[in-house]
Amino acid sequence: MRHYLIDFLLITTLVFTINIKSVLSAEPDIRQIRCIDVEDEVDLANFAFWLDGFISGLGERPFAEPDHIELLIEQTLKTCNEFPNEAVFEIVKRLKQ
Repeated sequence: MRHYLIDFLLITTLVFTINIKSVLSAEPDIRQIRCIDVEDEVDLANFAFWLDGFISGLGERPFAEPDHIELLIEQTLKTCNEFPNEAVFEIVKRLKQ
C-alpha cells in the first residue's frame, strides 16, 4: 500500500508542476501586445501611459513630463488607428526617441 501512495504523490507532484509551468508560460510578453489586442481606447491610452513609465525606467530616466506624456498618448492612439497590427511597445518606444 505504501508503494502506491508514494507513486501517487510523485505523479501528483509531476502533474502539478507541469500545470504550474504552463500557467506561467501563458503570461503575455508586453512587447508583443498589438494595438488590436487592446479592445478599448481608454485601456490603450492607459497602457501607453504605463509603457511610457516602463520604458523610461529601462533607460534609467524615471522623469515624467506631463506635456510629453499627453502627446505620446495621442500619437499612440493615432498610430494604432492607422496600423492596428503594430506592437504598442514599439510605437511608444519610437515616440519616446
